[in-house]
Amino acid sequence: MGIAAVMVVGALALFFGQHAVRTVEAGLAAMLLGVTQVDAPRALGTNVLVPLRGARIALDITASCSAALMASPFFLLAGGLLLSRRTSVGSAVKTLGVMALWLFAMNQLRILLVVLSMRIWGFERGYELSHIAFGSVISTLAVLGGVLLFVRAIAHGQPVSELRV
Repeated sequence: MGIAAVMVVGALALFFGQHAVRTVEAGLAAMLLGVTQVDAPRALGTNVLVPLRGARIALDITASCSAALMASPFFLLAGGLLLSRRTSVGSAVKTLGVMALWLFAMNQLRILLVVLSMRIWGFERGYELSHIAFGSVISTLAVLGGVLLFVRAIAHGQPVSELRV
């Protein structure tokens, strides 16, 4: 019951403490954008500041666009499965770790796509296409992929790292 309670607390911490996760997401996005040769991006709190056609724009990583909100239900699910004894502690923790990394990585891909799309198609069109259309698809697929992998790992009672695909 102790680990399940920790997972419930983790879900609540992600939900209510998502500002810290968003700050990390913004910093990592700025670093990744720098590696991809997009001009000198910077992170400022939960914002990613990027040059765009002679101006600097700020993309705010909002609570609804953070991996924290996508990951928190998985913590609750893992805690519930542990309480019901449907899985082992090791399986739940390992699978949860893989899912959190997966969702975080997919969210970084979404942020990079938004910035690169604005560079290609301009601010309005690029933002509209990438954030509203492509970004929503990436987020949905990320959560769906997370659900499928999590359910499969839990159903087999083994962590994702040991599953054969």
